[in-house]
Amino acid sequence: MKKTILWSVIVITSFLMIVMFALSSCKESEVVVETVTEEKIDDGKFVIGVSNEGPTNDWAKSLNYHIQYSFDIKYKDLIEKVYYMSCEGDPSIQVDQIENLLTKDIDALLVSPLSESALVTVIEKATDMKVSVIVLGSSVLTDKYVTYVDRDNYETGKIIATWICEQLGGKGKVVTIMGEPGSGYSEDVLRGVSDALKEFPDIINIGTDYGEYSPVVTKQKVEAFLASYPDLGGVIVDGGMMGMGVIEAFTDAGLELPYLTVDDWNGFHIMAEEIGYSKYVSVPGGSELAADACDLLIKILNGESVPKEVLLAPSIMSGDEVRAMIPEGMPESYWALCKIPAEHVKEYYK
Repeated sequence: MKKTILWSVIVITSFLMIVMFALSSCKESEVVVETVTEEKIDDGKFVIGVSNEGPTNDWAKSLNYHIQYSFDIKYKDLIEKVYYMSCEGDPSIQVDQIENLLTKDIDALLVSPLSESALVTVIEKATDMKVSVIVLGSSVLTDKYVTYVDRDNYETGKIIATWICEQLGGKGKVVTIMGEPGSGYSEDVLRGVSDALKEFPDIINIGTDYGEYSPVVTKQKVEAFLASYPDLGGVIVDGGMMGMGVIEAFTDAGLELPYLTVDDWNGFHIMAEEIGYSKYVSVPGGSELAADACDLLIKILNGESVPKEVLLAPSIMSGDEVRAMIPEGMPESYWALCKIPAEHVKEYYK
């Protein structure tokens, strides 16, 4: 950690005022004050706090893998200690954990907010304490941080909704499935979806729900929609894990599979290839951006200037394009846009 440790050593040889009423003399001791005031010790290393949702799903695990690779391998010579905090998807726990991190004399806080509103106060507190705050993977309703790193979630929402509407020829019924309610990541995507749908007045969005990035939860939510609207032509969904739940719901109902939007999670692409499904496009999920956030964090602590926002512009890829990016033998948990070097990747994705 780059810091100054103050060693104040004050050695005082006894100040003795000895007044002796003696017939022959009166003796006063010498006063010796020896002070070593400030010894500056700079070890050139950093202490970092990391706060995110924890390994609740493959996206969150992949985010963590990129952080762990960066701090434990790539920048290990610059790191004194990293405190990893996992809040298991609970924003209130995350607030408490960040409060705890702020007692650890950290130089920087890398935080992936579970709520765009709940973490405002504690993030602003960290900034006021001169901790360099890097916001990763989800927006927060304050600008009191050094930099924010994410894909452009608003534009992602627009691009996936537009693609679905175009595939349906501008007419038909769709449903929207987002991730976590209250998450800046999900809410920014939803804002983009809503604005895109305004451009297609003959597309009816029969409802919006949250699949919590879970195939099981998403399947249940989609089954409820299909019970009333079996003629759904498209599902605007922000994630491959939730996309898998969509496919299962339609398959179990014996319905034609819809047009669908997913991400670069390998699990979905393995399933799609197995069943011969191709009516979908992929937009990168962005877990790999954790590596970029770590690079920026180190630059910040080394005194370099960085942009206030670093947003990845969304791009649409076909299933074939995504599968071509995935090395042979990678597990479902792998993400196509992985930035962990090939020689280390199997240490994480197993």
